[in-house]
Amino acid sequence: MNNPHLIPIQFDNVNPQNTTSPASIEQEKPDSISNVELYNAIFENAFHPMYVASEEENLLKFNEKLCLLFEFSKHELLQKKSLALFNINENNFIDFLGQRNLNGIAKAEITGIKKSGQTFPCRISSVIYESEEGKRSMNTIVDISKEFTLAKF
Repeated sequence: MNNPHLIPIQFDNVNPQNTTSPASIEQEKPDSISNVELYNAIFENAFHPMYVASEEENLLKFNEKLCLLFEFSKHELLQKKSLALFNINENNFIDFLGQRNLNGIAKAEITGIKKSGQTFPCRISSVIYESEEGKRSMNTIVDISKEFTLAKF
């Protein structure tokens, strides 16, 4: 029995007749997707609610899933600070912020607050990064309540 040799897939392996390098192929495509467009597509189509916040916790960008989870319109969310979405007085939230500020990354189980005032348990993952405009945090929320169903999405 012959053992097949695994060859890592590279551009040359896929199309051996083509002698053009991958970089020049990309330059030939006038309608290729930019990194920003790709990032936006991934962000908007993410399965979980996501948001980007400024160092002052202003909501700068978020996907539709965040609106659905917290029951706010896009316009309403743009008027809020991210802290308004959570119970900031609970120990888990205080510990989460402390860990994120110390390490630049954190995750925790905290309490979310919907527009109606209804609270629900959720998991948050957050990472701080530096942009041209200053420090930002990228955050992902997962509703872990029993009432939550995928049908909302």
